[in-house]
Amino acid sequence: MLSEEERKESRRVSSKKYYEANRARIKVRRDANTDKMKEYSAKHYLDNKRTYKAKAKKWYGDNNAEAKRTRKKYRKNHRNADIKASQKNRDALGDCYVKTLLTKRGCLSFRDIPQGLIEAKRSHLKVKRFIKEQENG
Repeated sequence: MLSEEERKESRRVSSKKYYEANRARIKVRRDANTDKMKEYSAKHYLDNKRTYKAKAKKWYGDNNAEAKRTRKKYRKNHRNADIKASQKNRDALGDCYVKTLLTKRGCLSFRDIPQGLIEAKRSHLKVKRFIKEQENG
């Protein structure tokens, strides 16, 4: 009888063999059903979110230098998009922006902030913006 690890390895090898033998057929099927494949991938990710996050965390821990280079390269290539996204979040008073303001100089973390406090701070910011608009014309 095979152990769990041997069974996993056997399954991995047979899946890889099948994929290699049927690569063209699989590509045609995926190209014909891109919407279904995206939907399936999104559902699979949500169902297995912990596993994906654990694998990512392990990879970042094992490949710290590579991860830093990748992040640096991404930031360099997507700087304008990041700036636009931040501006959009600021203008819309998104949760992330409001949480950032609340945690800026305090001892709170993002997880410690309840939704009610976010809504209160958002209202406060709207009032401040309205007053500033009225003063400036």
